[in-house]
Amino acid sequence: MTLVRASALSGYRELVSELGADPSDLLRRFRIRPDVLDDPQAFVSYGSLIRLLEHSASALGCRDFGMRLSTRQDLGILGPLGVAVRNCGTLGEAMQTASQYMFVHSPAISFAPQVDGERARLVFTILLDRIGAAVQVTELSVGLAARTVTLLSDEPHVVAAVRFSHARVAALSAYRAHFVAPVEFACPESAIDLELSALALPIQDASLQLRELAEDYLELHHTD
Repeated sequence: MTLVRASALSGYRELVSELGADPSDLLRRFRIRPDVLDDPQAFVSYGSLIRLLEHSASALGCRDFGMRLSTRQDLGILGPLGVAVRNCGTLGEAMQTASQYMFVHSPAISFAPQVDGERARLVFTILLDRIGAAVQVTELSVGLAARTVTLLSDEPHVVAAVRFSHARVAALSAYRAHFVAPVEFACPESAIDLELSALALPIQDASLQLRELAEDYLELHHTD
């Protein structure tokens, strides 16, 4: 069983409650104890997370469930990795650091920076076989990545495009509400695109000391 930090469900209970359902019942249906969402060190099955989000979207009639959940999360869900990313000198360094240590959040996923012509691309991949539909967790992850890049760079239009490997599942208006950039579907991969020059954008108020402390912690406790 491949795990993910329980913080990946930050905001889940509040969103489900607002949509008129009991989040505890839904969590237990997929063998996730409600109390683990309050433990910053807890982990849950990534497969259970995928199925929970797909079922929640369907049962609650909320096809943009993953995107809505992404607006309730920030770098804090990554723990020490979030501290390291937040305190990188540039956006490019932050993307590299996130990619290098993403396995600390979950070995089931990858965020890999790539260069394609004049654009940089941050590609999201689920590293599991036979997972079935994973639309909601993909839209949650890509949505959070786009929002994080925007916040770190302090540039509202830094994301040039958003790509999804799946077909559109929600209304176009929902995607327009969540993303400033154009959104494409049925692409070879799920990713966010940035202009290559955006990699050099500085991260405001970054602390080299905090970054080094966080990276030292990650190296000491997670290099295995």
